[in-house]
Amino acid sequence: MRKYQIAIGIVCLLILLTVGNYYLKNKYLVSKQKNIEAFRKSLEKWEQLTKVSPTYRDAYVQLALGYQQLGLTSQAQENLRRVLELDPGWPVPPLLAPLLP
Repeated sequence: MRKYQIAIGIVCLLILLTVGNYYLKNKYLVSKQKNIEAFRKSLEKWEQLTKVSPTYRDAYVQLALGYQQLGLTSQAQENLRRVLELDPGWPVPPLLAPLLP
């Protein structure tokens, strides 16, 4: 009888761990998706700012960093190119250096 109680306890524990893991993973994925959406909205605002003030170098820097973090290398390179057109002496940070040709 004692062995069955232990076995049932272990099965219940495994079920709880599985359900808990699923819940936490799902919650993490939803949170991650919300962060990505907020990040994209932020990039849209920087894009709008470049249209209003096309010589504002730092807006292009933010876009280059943002697109690089999203893995959109061509857009990141395009914005970094624009930064260097506006300010050729701007020291490229190590984070953006891999985007240089």
